[in-house]
Amino acid sequence: MTGGIAILKLDDFGIVGRRATFMYMAVDLLTKLLGLKVCWGVMGERISMLKSDSRIIRMIKRFHRSGRHSFWNHGWTHSDCEFKCLGEESAIDHILKTQNVIAKIVGVAADTFGAPCNVYNEETKCALEKCGNIKYWFYGDGDFNGICFPFFRNLEGKYLKLESTLYHPDYERIRIVTQKVFVKGGGAVIQAHPAFWHLRDLFSFARCMIYLKIHGVKTKFPCELDKETVYTRFPKTIGECNE
Repeated sequence: MTGGIAILKLDDFGIVGRRATFMYMAVDLLTKLLGLKVCWGVMGERISMLKSDSRIIRMIKRFHRSGRHSFWNHGWTHSDCEFKCLGEESAIDHILKTQNVIAKIVGVAADTFGAPCNVYNEETKCALEKCGNIKYWFYGDGDFNGICFPFFRNLEGKYLKLESTLYHPDYERIRIVTQKVFVKGGGAVIQAHPAFWHLRDLFSFARCMIYLKIHGVKTKFPCELDKETVYTRFPKTIGECNE
């Protein structure tokens, strides 16, 4: 079976500096050449402090116009425990402030949320359900009234990320998930942090993306997938994949 689905979940859009900006542009060029779609997690407070004519703001607008990039809500402060520590009202405030930042730049509010460090509490779900635009949640609570994308885990229970250690894309992991999941028609969220990469990491990312392309994996935005597709084709572990 072919036709695997990957969501390229690229976190921490808002880090500034020459290296981060170069990596954003490099990812754009590479994914354009390969015909891949990219989902960027926006750090609301950092983006809000940039001038309207800054390079990063212009880049967000250009990415949005291309139709190959989407932007999701990655919290306001992006502290390690931002949504672990917040009550419902404060969580709503943080979510909506980042929603407003994204909407001001691209003209539409984000429909997807992912907590910083993928850490949250029970109040987060209640807050999201009161923020009407949020329909998709990366690694969220299964009781959420929208669609939750599961943390993909291997048989040892470890998170399957593009990066074997933080910030370092791992070709071998992509090869395994492609053979175990994608070539059988399954789906997975692939998480990475381009703003922190060095050139060797960019080259490794390129190798991973080329491998996906060769094996017919399609990249999608969350909004292109319905609940049945996510819950039947996105396994939580490699052990759930049909042989």
